[in-house]
Amino acid sequence: MGGSRRTATTVTALALVGASTVLPAGAVMPRAAVSLSIPACVVGRFTDARAVSTGTFTFNGQYLHLVGAKGEVFVQRASGSSYDDYQHAGPLSGTYAGSRITLTFRGRITHQVIGATARALRVRDVTRSMRGVFTWQGQRYPFRFALLSHQPYTVRVACTARGFTDTGAGGSDTYVRAGAAPKLQRARASAAPGGSSIATAPRLAWGVTEEGVGGDNFESQDANAPDRGQTFWRAQVFKGDLVTGRFTASSTNGCGTNRIELFAPTVTDATLGSSTPTFNTGTEGDTTNTCGAHRTEHWRWSHVPYSGLATIWAGISGEAPTFSFVATVAHRTTVHLASLPRSVPAGSSITVHATVRSVAGVPAGSCTFAERVGTGRWVTVARARTRKGSCLARITIPPAASSTLRVRVRFASNGPWQSATVVSTILRAT
Repeated sequence: MGGSRRTATTVTALALVGASTVLPAGAVMPRAAVSLSIPACVVGRFTDARAVSTGTFTFNGQYLHLVGAKGEVFVQRASGSSYDDYQHAGPLSGTYAGSRITLTFRGRITHQVIGATARALRVRDVTRSMRGVFTWQGQRYPFRFALLSHQPYTVRVACTARGFTDTGAGGSDTYVRAGAAPKLQRARASAAPGGSSIATAPRLAWGVTEEGVGGDNFESQDANAPDRGQTFWRAQVFKGDLVTGRFTASSTNGCGTNRIELFAPTVTDATLGSSTPTFNTGTEGDTTNTCGAHRTEHWRWSHVPYSGLATIWAGISGEAPTFSFVATVAHRTTVHLASLPRSVPAGSSITVHATVRSVAGVPAGSCTFAERVGTGRWVTVARARTRKGSCLARITIPPAASSTLRVRVRFASNGPWQSATVVSTILRAT
């Protein structure tokens, strides 16, 4: 059911940059073997009268309160099973690290009524078979839902002229009866199929499975080639990026010449044939190639030398004949320390202010603060989350400090940001 149920069993979404959430075993619960008397006004297909939904999610470890999902549908059957359908729902939106973030997802949250009276339903969440994409600062991050609990909860209901209202732990929602369900279309398995040229190439979705069709993987750099397949994508990159990926061909046919290449933003269809790729991942490239025994290949491109809309070309043989790949990106970051006093009394405290920067945007993550007395070992003294690219910590100078002290700050993130470290100049403990 709508906001009240969803708030009562908070949904958690995880941003993926190389990670996923696994639904717990036993997620599909058996239908209750009891006689149900669900009020007739609750049975049917409904939409939320507010036309919007709210939810709490996590992104890079931070809770977000998002609003939207216009078009969500709730269906309750007389048998007791019900579901929230987001197949045609609009995105939810909110703010993360000072920038707008949106969440678009597809799938269903299913429930089972295990007890009913004229005024209340006893409900248990069954499963959440939902996937989607966060969009933040021009980048896309896939996620999937995890069902947090099968614990039952109570929802009070009251019939209205056009539907019903429900009241639960999260508040009250009003539902109105909807028309017939629209004909559903099969969801795409990837962000977009590859283009047959740079001009027709779609935008690459980082962390999302892309699919293509192999072609003439020698001549396809020629704009006049007869068969170029669907092998081109455009990728937004920034100077210093680390790009990693893995592709899988549907067969090993022709795999000895397969490769993935990255071309500079200045390369066009007209100049592609005479251009040299910045990175060449293939049998002779920088790769771990498993051609022959398997159909997979991995790549790692460090220190992208430019910013802009680069081109990824998948030189996959038409003998394959199809392939898929996933590419992820981590943007270069730097950490800068605000000036510190050159002389610090032993046993006193100082505030350390670090700023994390990137040409790709405002990094989000956490900072670990450590101090080193003389030639001793580094000792962690504080941790703090970044806020708008900055992190602060109050650290204490050891009472028995020697004449020298250093402060170190390390930035780390589960999101699309590389780690970075900065060490202060020598301070004098007096």
